[in-house]
Amino acid sequence: MVNRIASWLEGMSRRARLRLGPLWWYSALQFGFSKIENLVNLYVGAFLMVDVIGSDDLGAVVPFRMIIAFALLPMGFVTQTAVKFINAFHVGEQKGEVKTLLRDLGMLALGLSVVTVVGLWFGQEFIQARMKFEDPRIYWILVATLVLSLWLPILNVAAQGLMRFRHMILSNVVRPLVYLVLMLLLLKRFQLLGYLTALLGASFAVLLYLVWSIREYIRPGIALKPYGAQWGKIRHYAFHVGSVGLLLGLAAIVEPWTIRNFASRMDSAGYYVAFMFGQIPLYLSAAFTPFLFPLISQRHEQGLKTDHMLIQSLGVVLFVGLPLVLLSAVGGEWLLSARESWSRYVEYAPLIWRVSVVGVLQSLLMAIMAHENACSRFKYVKWFVPMLVAEIVLLYCLMGWHVFRPWLPQGVWETVQQVVEHKLTFAVWMMVGTRAVLVMVAGWFFFWGREKRNHGSVLRQRLWRTR
Repeated sequence: MVNRIASWLEGMSRRARLRLGPLWWYSALQFGFSKIENLVNLYVGAFLMVDVIGSDDLGAVVPFRMIIAFALLPMGFVTQTAVKFINAFHVGEQKGEVKTLLRDLGMLALGLSVVTVVGLWFGQEFIQARMKFEDPRIYWILVATLVLSLWLPILNVAAQGLMRFRHMILSNVVRPLVYLVLMLLLLKRFQLLGYLTALLGASFAVLLYLVWSIREYIRPGIALKPYGAQWGKIRHYAFHVGSVGLLLGLAAIVEPWTIRNFASRMDSAGYYVAFMFGQIPLYLSAAFTPFLFPLISQRHEQGLKTDHMLIQSLGVVLFVGLPLVLLSAVGGEWLLSARESWSRYVEYAPLIWRVSVVGVLQSLLMAIMAHENACSRFKYVKWFVPMLVAEIVLLYCLMGWHVFRPWLPQGVWETVQQVVEHKLTFAVWMMVGTRAVLVMVAGWFFFWGREKRNHGSVLRQRLWRTR
């Protein structure tokens, strides 16, 4: 009986995969299994953290995550390129080149780990003062989390490039379960220290699982093979993809950092609450983007069409994301009034739908960039770089611009002060505006390029017929 049920389920899953195709089959699995992580994050972020941690410390949670993201920028610059060539070597069944590339990434992570520890040793006072916490144990757990986080991207892109999709999905089950257990054990007693320790433990569990998942490519029996012949392509790809990825990562860090640094503690705590509920649309991109890039890259390497995969992805984001924005706009105030620990932040309810808009735009942006990068098309880069630099400079300077007051005319001071008087609202609108412009630019290059490709295809067909 059990075997018959298992056989029936296996047949159903095989038919569903053939019908949906690999992108939407694995996206559906990811979406289903990721609900475990989403529910854990929602429970921990919106219930446990708000109930247990006071507003003075609550505003530090998002910047803590951004500090970790900042430390990952150099490794992110490299791994965004590595995933493309890991996938290309995998498609070409070049296991030796894959192992050599993973070894080189490991050596880089080791070097960055040493630099990180030394740099944070000397920067302890500066960071603690800016983040407004005093316990040195919090700082050194943060350092350990940062070092471990330098190694995780290597394993993530290895699993992604090698198309270990089931293991990628299951790693997103391991992480929240370990995280939840540790948070329940540690948060109430140790507060922020317990939070960071839970992050560290969850990351370590995922690291071990992902090492096991790619064991076939790192075992001693596989001989190392050089990939020097690809260096020209690697440099070209890294320059374009890495520069934009670096600036996007920096922008995502500067935004909450400026709120924590220049807004009041209550405003930064209000932003945390709005962020916890408003980021839900980002769950969409997390469901399909990890599979979108390697599958498009594989089809591109094989000379197959890929545009339809992106258009489907954009449609799904809009179909699900826009109702979520509407719900957060209509029900944000009611939501924050539902619990006593949330009700003190009810005045920040309008921020929820704005953060949701940022999430939808970010999901659209990630999908378009994943497609264009997988196809090695980089025309959007020359527009993205100046726009992202402008956002980072303007946001930081306008939010913290009071330091320039002694050197500015009174009229200029009063004009800018009116613009940025409500610093939190100003910062969130800056995020919305920047993402909207980036999506429009990226979308223009995709659809304009698509028209050119289709036109070229029609011409080639006509020429072939005339022969």
